[in-house]
Amino acid sequence: MKVSDTGEGIPKENLKDVFDRFQQLNRMPGPGAKGIGLGLAIARQIVKMHRGRIWVESRGTNHGSTFNFTLPKLRKSFHFGDYIGDQIKLSNIRHRGFSLTFVEVVDVGGRAPTKTSLSNIACSMESVLRSPRDAVFIRNGGKAIAVGLPDANRQGGLMFIRRFRGVLEEEVVNFRTAVVAYPDADAKVMKDLGGRWEKGMLDLSVIGGYYGEEDSGRRRRAGIGKSA
Repeated sequence: MKVSDTGEGIPKENLKDVFDRFQQLNRMPGPGAKGIGLGLAIARQIVKMHRGRIWVESRGTNHGSTFNFTLPKLRKSFHFGDYIGDQIKLSNIRHRGFSLTFVEVVDVGGRAPTKTSLSNIACSMESVLRSPRDAVFIRNGGKAIAVGLPDANRQGGLMFIRRFRGVLEEEVVNFRTAVVAYPDADAKVMKDLGGRWEKGMLDLSVIGGYYGEEDSGRRRRAGIGKSA
C-alpha cells in the first residue's frame, strides 16, 4: 500500500526522523491545522504489531512524499497465541481492553453436533460480530470456538454471548461459555489460556473469577498462568 502527495516533500536528512514521536517537519508559523507529531509514530507501532513494514520516500523539498507500508498475508500456521499477543500490545497502545470468549458446543437438539450444524453455529457467531477487528477461531471441527473482541472488557464479552444466543432462538444449542478480559487478567494468564485452548486442554469451568491479583492463589492451584 502506498499514499503519495505533491506537497513540500521531506529533506533527505529528515527521512530517518519522520516516524519519531513529536516530530513536526516543515511546520510553518501562522494559522492552519496543527498536530502534535504523533500520527506517524502511532501508525508505525500499529504496522509493526501486525508484523508489517512502513517507510517514506521523498526526493526532497518541493517533490512531494510517498508513504509505503506492507503487511504479511495471514498464514495457516498463524497461531491463536500470536493473535492474543498482538491484541494485548495494541490494547496497551490504545489504552483499551481486550476480551476472549470461549465456547464449547455440547449438543444440538439433544444430539451430537454434525459438521453442518457446527458450520451454521460458526456462521451465526460471525454474524453478530460488530467490528472488523473481531476474530473467530475454530478448533476440533467447530466444537470449540474462541472469539477475540478488541476494545471490549468482560462485560462486552458477555453481551456478545447474549447476542449470539439471540440468533439461535430457532435452534436448540447446548453450549458452555467463559469470558476473560485483559487487563483484568494479566498478559501471562491470557496467553496461557490461549495456549491451553489451542492444545484442547482448557477446562472452561476453572476460568470464572480468576482475574485480579487477589485470585493469584486460585490461579496457581488451577495451574493457570504457569510457564510451560
